[in-house]
Amino acid sequence: MKLTIERAILLKALGHVQAVVERRNTIPILSNVLINASDGFARFTATDLDMEIVEEAEASVEREGLITAPAHTLYEIARKLPEGSQVTLELGGDDPRILLSAGRSRFNLPILPPGDPRLYGTPQSDTKNMLQKANQAWIDRDLQTFEALVDLDAVAPQALEGCARL
Repeated sequence: MKLTIERAILLKALGHVQAVVERRNTIPILSNVLINASDGFARFTATDLDMEIVEEAEASVEREGLITAPAHTLYEIARKLPEGSQVTLELGGDDPRILLSAGRSRFNLPILPPGDPRLYGTPQSDTKNMLQKANQAWIDRDLQTFEALVDLDAVAPQALEGCARL
């Protein structure tokens, strides 16, 4: 993976996503931000398993890739870089680090493989399918299936004209 992005754009994106990341976490991957570089964009995703934030920013992508890097460290480095600088994030070879470079500055940050894709969101079609099944279970009054599909602590269902409103 190799991408180049303007510092202000990177800082704005990281500022949003790093807000959800806790500094000390018992699950190491949750301290990281998922960076997905493809099609002229960099997508930054962070989660604490309760909430997920995704930010997409325009970037020059030389090599597509997907990796995670420490969210707060990345944000603090970007914050201290000179205004207007072009930041390059590069992962290459067998080195388990990502190289962040801007001007004469060079930083090697530890990385983790993306791991379980369920940590970073559910595809929209899967979410729609799950909600349709939950709606049908509500209509059929099949509460056992409904409870299995929907976390009732986080959702307040309301019966409306033959459907469940979540």
